[in-house]
Amino acid sequence: MKDENENVCLDFTAEHRMTNPRHCRISLNGEITHLEMYRECYGFDSDIPGDKEKQEKEYYAHNRKVSQILIKKGLSDKRK
Repeated sequence: MKDENENVCLDFTAEHRMTNPRHCRISLNGEITHLEMYRECYGFDSDIPGDKEKQEKEYYAHNRKVSQILIKKGLSDKRK
């Protein structure tokens, strides 16, 4: 695979039941970059009217965006 600068790299996802899922890139020089990955949860302030709905909307929008990135790379075939 090539990055946005046309440099060879390896993008991958990793999941383990005792940690959070990861989406990373290893560059040709060995540098590891953490890329966007699904958010597992969201928080909100119940004292702020509408905050739960706002945070939930942002959570789902982020996860849909990440799904599209991973599907495009061939790293996922599912939508979250």
